[in-house]
Amino acid sequence: MRLLLPADPGREQLLEYVHLFDPRARLAGAGRINVDGEREVHITQGSAIGPDVAAEAGIPVQLTAAFFVQNNPRGVPFSLDGPLNTKGELYEASVRLVNGLALRLDGTAWPSATILDEPLRATVYTAREVSPGLVHEIAARYVPGLAPYANPTFGPVGVSTWRTPDGQFEAQHWPRGVVAGLLPHAPRSVGDELFYHRSQSWAVQRPAGSWR
Repeated sequence: MRLLLPADPGREQLLEYVHLFDPRARLAGAGRINVDGEREVHITQGSAIGPDVAAEAGIPVQLTAAFFVQNNPRGVPFSLDGPLNTKGELYEASVRLVNGLALRLDGTAWPSATILDEPLRATVYTAREVSPGLVHEIAARYVPGLAPYANPTFGPVGVSTWRTPDGQFEAQHWPRGVVAGLLPHAPRSVGDELFYHRSQSWAVQRPAGSWR
């Protein structure tokens, strides 16, 4: 996995961009950056790309600095569960890392990340319940033509949906009580949902602020 840039931004500047990917990142030895704070993913020290190397490798002349990613799955002491992360998980994370850095620093990365071709999705959780009308009002300020859409999948369970005429932008409002059940990785307190296990102590904060 490699990252090619027009110039070496320096370790401190590069670290700031890496923090957008993982805030645990910090400087490491040998000029590297410890990306995940667990010493499993590192970005190497930058290497200059000379004209001869660029010509031989078919690299555009405007790209003069190269960085590489090192993956090192670490086992947990006295554990039979194996490494903290699998090689596949580290690989996928590293691919997203170099491609994100390439976009921000006007460079190029290899291999390309297939996720860049997928629709961008952003999820917002609110501390208090908001109405569908308020969500549409706020989104419509920035997205002209945003209109109600009859979503056949989620509409019957109370999810409100709006789309632009070209279908390139969609906004949804998920009411309390269905969020955790239908969206993966949603905070259960948002949806007031909970899986109860007799052997575990548990508590959940309700959106209204009371404890249960």
